[in-house]
Amino acid sequence: MSPLPEVLALGGYAHSGKDSVANVLVERYGYTPVRFSDAVRDVLEEMNPLIPTPYGAVNLAWVIKDVGWDVAKREYPEVRRLMQRLGGGIREHVVDDAWIHAGLRKAEGHPRVVYTDVRHKNELEALKGWDNFSVWVSRPGVGPLNSDVSENQLARSNFDLVFHNEGPLEELDAKVGLFMKSMFGVEP
Repeated sequence: MSPLPEVLALGGYAHSGKDSVANVLVERYGYTPVRFSDAVRDVLEEMNPLIPTPYGAVNLAWVIKDVGWDVAKREYPEVRRLMQRLGGGIREHVVDDAWIHAGLRKAEGHPRVVYTDVRHKNELEALKGWDNFSVWVSRPGVGPLNSDVSENQLARSNFDLVFHNEGPLEELDAKVGLFMKSMFGVEP
């Protein structure tokens, strides 16, 4: 049996480095990345709304094809706003755990999964029955981007462990390796 947990749940504020940490876990430890927001992205991409840009309004699909989701959310605030409104609207008006079901379904059949965007208490709670650890990714100077519940419902105190993401990206691989060794006894 591997000393690595089946599930790692990463939380933290936007731009704290959750995806970067997850990328190391994928490459070095064989985790499969899953986002609870993947289904939100899929629905928005199918809807293909207009996104205001400095060059005029363009369809979301074009923005995503041009710059990808991460840059789109950072450079075009309407993209993040639409994701937050759609995600929250479905949770409020349809079913609270719709995105959880989609994320759990996407993880089926994978021996190790890293959830890269745990932002709600019910998401964290849904992973509790597994062989899991939750990790808050902290970065100096990074806090909530806005007042949306997805930015403010969880905090460091809700998570089992904290990973201090300090320093340049070039050092992240080694820091994640040391973290994994100290927490789970696996060599970096």
